Amino acid sequence: MKNLLLIYTTMASLFITACQGNGSKKVNANEQKATWGKPECYTAIFEKDTAYLSIQRSADKKVKGDLLIQYSKNPKNEGTLTGDFRGDTLFADYTYTVGTYKDRINKNPLAFLKKGDSLIIGIGEIETYAGRAYFKPGAPINFDKGRFRFVTSSCNK
Repeated sequence: MKNLLLIYTTMASLFITACQGNGSKKVNANEQKATWGKPECYTAIFEKDTAYLSIQRSADKKVKGDLLIQYSKNPKNEGTLTGDFRGDTLFADYTYTVGTYKDRINKNPLAFLKKGDSLIIGIGEIETYAGRAYFKPGAPINFDKGRFRFVTSSCNK
């Protein structure tokens, strides 16, 4: 009888703990949603190409957003980016599709230098390891040769 009582007590404790754990996860998810700031929108024009960038920042310097690059002679690139600010530089992973090839997902690293109200995209040496592309450690990222210089714009495309 004591063993049966011990088993029921243990099961009840586990059940109560499991229920409380699920509730706290939902609260944390809601708290995370509340930490994202208002969208910041940017536009960049290079020759006949145009790019639109919309990002949101969190309190802990994380960034999420959307990037659309419309080329005059090539299919558009469209996707999302996630990353973080390290000092005045935004390092992000850009996950995107090209043109009508919606089933082929591409992923590349991007770096943007924040100068005043502008974001300047950088050019750097990219390596791939285990299917993941990243900027080569120790290699410089050149923000002077970047094709797109994003300036603040309205968030309505």
